[in-house]
Amino acid sequence: MTENLIAQWQEQRKSFDAKNAKAINAMHKLREQIQKAEPTEVNLRMLVEIFCMLQMYDEAYKIFTSVMDLRNKKDQRKYGSIKYWIDNPQNVKPLLPRVIQEEAEMKIPLPTFKYMPNPIQANIFKTGDLVVCD
Repeated sequence: MTENLIAQWQEQRKSFDAKNAKAINAMHKLREQIQKAEPTEVNLRMLVEIFCMLQMYDEAYKIFTSVMDLRNKKDQRKYGSIKYWIDNPQNVKPLLPRVIQEEAEMKIPLPTFKYMPNPIQANIFKTGDLVVCD
């Protein structure tokens, strides 16, 4: 089980993009899976990394203080960086799960825009009910 979680973690860590709602939701699903798994040191350290990527530093701090070894230089640096973000919460906006709006079928096709080839994906227009203007 842990090997499977490690493989998923390695894959999602490489492709994680903080601006991509699907990547954020996938990371939250992985977080839930790891939280349900056995609380080994490896799993707890993966949770710390996931919470840091999702900018949820309070949760990362709680878990990291239970597994850290301050004689280890890497753990010292990690502790310092987590502590910095906890001390400066005004600079942090947690990446919570996002609602992904499915693209609706367009009843009337949009014109082609020279400088914006995909205006729906760029969230310039909202799809939904057809409204007739005056």
